[in-house]
Amino acid sequence: MLCFQCAQPVNLKIYIVTKGKYLGRRRTLGFVRFQNDDLYYDFGSLKGSHNSYHRDGSEWRTSLATGGKAQKQRSHVPLKNLKGIYNLGVVMFSKSLIQKLPATKDKYFRTGLHYEVDVESFPSEQFNLVVELMEKGFEIETTNAEMVYPPDAIIKEFKETKPWLILTLLGHQHNLLVSATDKHTTVNHFNTRFTANADGLNYSSELYAAKAYDVFGQKT
Repeated sequence: MLCFQCAQPVNLKIYIVTKGKYLGRRRTLGFVRFQNDDLYYDFGSLKGSHNSYHRDGSEWRTSLATGGKAQKQRSHVPLKNLKGIYNLGVVMFSKSLIQKLPATKDKYFRTGLHYEVDVESFPSEQFNLVVELMEKGFEIETTNAEMVYPPDAIIKEFKETKPWLILTLLGHQHNLLVSATDKHTTVNHFNTRFTANADGLNYSSELYAAKAYDVFGQKT
């Protein structure tokens, strides 16, 4: 196992995959990769899309919406200086599109880490994945209403990384932060920590339908 307290480069990739099979194959929901003092991650797996968080604290997005070119999103502190909890974003998945995601490769289970998501256990047709970074050793105040998890949330912590990585899955209609129909998108606010609709904040979003996956989805 890699050592995160040694003075040597760190390179660890975490794959988030489905527990069940779709069209005979397990599917890859996304990945998070810690590489030295940088971070790369992507969910949805449209060809070429990814986010990056660099050692200078700058955050970038490359996607169809940015024309395939890296576009700066915001700036924060370098990963090694991160304090408390930092939200990287909220991802919305529709069950009907899972079969269009890339098939999970066997090597994912041999290299790095992987986390299985039981998609069919969620009663909602759509589900959210909240991605957060947390300072090593930071304790969440369970008595603080602005920090607690939404009801029926599924939480996975990765303490092998530095900073720690937290994935929170929301798959009930009453706890979704983001949901969508063909005509509109709904964004909700639960508390300061779990929100897609906080007062005074600006949000950027991308929404892709099945056709985008037919044309730009990663082939396996």
